[in-house]
Amino acid sequence: LYSWNLNLIFNVVVEMSKTTKKNNNNKNGGDAADASKDNSAVEEKREVEKQRGEDKKNKSNKAKDKKKGGGKPSLKTPKIIQNRTQNNNSFSTIFTVLTFVVVGVVSAFLVDVYLHNPTTILTASKSTNGTRWSVECADENDVCHNTGCRRVAWDGLVDEKDVDQLRDMASRIMDAHAKPSGGPTIIDLHSGAMSFGEQFVNMYAMIDDKDYVKFNNDLKVYNKVHDIILHQVEMEFGVENKVGLTNPTFFSRITNKEAATPHDEYWHHHIDKLQYGTFQYTCLLYLNTYGKDFIGGRFAFVDESYRGEEKLNVVEPKAGRVSCFTSGNENPHFVEKVSGGTRFALTIAFTCNEKNFISPPQPWSHKFGQKQ
Repeated sequence: LYSWNLNLIFNVVVEMSKTTKKNNNNKNGGDAADASKDNSAVEEKREVEKQRGEDKKNKSNKAKDKKKGGGKPSLKTPKIIQNRTQNNNSFSTIFTVLTFVVVGVVSAFLVDVYLHNPTTILTASKSTNGTRWSVECADENDVCHNTGCRRVAWDGLVDEKDVDQLRDMASRIMDAHAKPSGGPTIIDLHSGAMSFGEQFVNMYAMIDDKDYVKFNNDLKVYNKVHDIILHQVEMEFGVENKVGLTNPTFFSRITNKEAATPHDEYWHHHIDKLQYGTFQYTCLLYLNTYGKDFIGGRFAFVDESYRGEEKLNVVEPKAGRVSCFTSGNENPHFVEKVSGGTRFALTIAFTCNEKNFISPPQPWSHKFGQKQ
């Protein structure tokens, strides 16, 4: 676009130069013609006077001489009108050039804004029964991807009351037992890992006996939600009875607290299959809503524009929204920094590799009651 505008402006400037040169030539030619006519008039007048002096007595010859010396009046355009027309032509040309310059600069600016600003492909204010964005698979030989690679999101897949219960469970456990060093806090119900300073501890060893009954009910809801999302992935990607839950599957809570360690820097670009090793399908269940419960923290896919530059396509989190995508190189992504409020989400991952399957957490596991 920049190149096109510059070429166009150059051509217009060349035409303007030609027009100006032509106008100058016409002006000079007109002035020369005027001077020639003035000289002829002077000579003519002298000739008439000479004739008058030589033949005063012959009135008829004098009349004939006057008639020969007369003629039709000149039809030349007055100089002031010629100059005004030439000036108008020059102003018109300059105005045209400036118009092209302005249009070119504005067009280039708008293209750059489009390329460098994130594009929201799904807002929190909009509801969807299934919005899909196809992408080309990076791993062609992956047996999981029977129906191609894509991104998909659903609203209303999980009951609102179940979303609230899972968020309350995560918040309750984190508030009571976790001690994050930075903005994010993690708990994994399968392994029991929980953020504690710069390391992870076993959350099951820290839960009090009085919390068991309530936590047992929370696990039942978690397993129900897991089954709903698993079934949806099977139907969407054509992998019925081929996929299973894999590690890690975890709750995350993010605030605007400054990062204390590299592990707190959640906002870097990454690819799940490379980062975790086992992921083939990544699913996110958002437990609260962007713009209502927190600011920032949007989910951004990192794509490439037609000019080879980075282009962000953003999904805004919404309570109850499920977003799933293939976990390979076709879907690099990151989470924006949270600048206010608290963001809650549940990450659930699936794989086709049976060696990497994990079982859902069972209520009243033998882990309960173990103390450090």
